[in-house]
Amino acid sequence: DLGTRRLAAVLLSTAAARHWSVLGDDAKAAMRQRTLAALSRAEDRAEMRALVHAADTLASRSADDGSPWHELLPALDDAAKSARATHREAAVILLGSIVESTGAHMNDHHAALVALFAARLDDPVREVAAAATRALGTTALALQRRGDFLVVADLLPRILTACVDAAARRLDRSDDEAVAVATDAIAAAASVDCDVAFGSDASLLPRVVDVLVGIGTDPRLHPDGRARAAAFDALGCLAASHP
Repeated sequence: DLGTRRLAAVLLSTAAARHWSVLGDDAKAAMRQRTLAALSRAEDRAEMRALVHAADTLASRSADDGSPWHELLPALDDAAKSARATHREAAVILLGSIVESTGAHMNDHHAALVALFAARLDDPVREVAAAATRALGTTALALQRRGDFLVVADLLPRILTACVDAAARRLDRSDDEAVAVATDAIAAAASVDCDVAFGSDASLLPRVVDVLVGIGTDPRLHPDGRARAAAFDALGCLAASHP
């Protein structure tokens, strides 16, 4: 029963958050294995989202107590390439979530994740493309917290380039919400107070500004839609972090 499976996922997340520290290694391993198995079978989006939340909780608790979930990243990498849109969306949402929830434990994977998320920006299913775009924004903020100049210099220009190009393509389709999601990710990356975010000699900066101004003034977009507001918010972030 679908409702029962959704409830079970919610209860799993709650139980893991409250009782993880008192569980034995075998019980922890079983919970992780069963959660991955349930995700691999999920077709309903509401059930998938409940399981993603549960898996994110398990990943965070596992990272905190030093019992790494070795099977998780390979399984999600495979799921991100699945022919099933629900599996691709689940993988991208969960990967974006654990970038945030597990912090420095994901540092070694940031480069691979940027490439994975960028590859899904033009997914034929808009929910997957939106999830990948949001995940790039989340990763940009994680890089800011990481504070490694060389990594920021390498990865943030890739994130900005991918998101700006995606925003421009979506603008050509007059897809207001998809443009807004891309613009939110640009704002996250642009808020990083580091000039190397825009590449050598800030070469990306004019392109970023041009696309954001274009979104904010494009007559094809709804005048009261979210995309225009998001563009001006992003320009505000840019002005604050790079006066």
